[in-house]
Amino acid sequence: MIANTSPGLGARGWGLVVSAQAVGAVGMTLLLLRLPLNRPLRQGMVGVSVMAIPLCLLGFRPETLLLATAALLGGAGIEIFGTGWRTALMEQVPPDALSRVASFDMLGSFIAIPAGTLLYGWLATAALATLLVPSVRRLRRFVDSATEPDHDLSADATDS
Repeated sequence: MIANTSPGLGARGWGLVVSAQAVGAVGMTLLLLRLPLNRPLRQGMVGVSVMAIPLCLLGFRPETLLLATAALLGGAGIEIFGTGWRTALMEQVPPDALSRVASFDMLGSFIAIPAGTLLYGWLATAALATLLVPSVRRLRRFVDSATEPDHDLSADATDS
């Protein structure tokens, strides 16, 4: 609705914005093939928070070029989040519990989509607030992914 009623955006402009978001996600995917996320939850939460920028701009200043640029960054941020989250799940959750944890994760994610769409600005703040949790900030990648993790999180409590 905003796209159709905004003279600086329109349906064509909105198509460009959505395309820019996809380009940002694909570009970040290619970049993440080379750059590891050493702190996947920290980097993921910051990445997902970037998506608030195009959503705020859509409400305050819906202009094609500005929104497309922000959407490009937002798409990259969403990809950082997805990669960081999946990496943390695969490395930190014991294999015998992974399917259950992933199922609950997906259920919670899909249930939250309608509410999240309405509250995204506040949720971006909540995503950044998760960085206040020390275990989220300090979570690191396993050095050798071929070795099985010991899942002892108490050692992380002393890491800064």
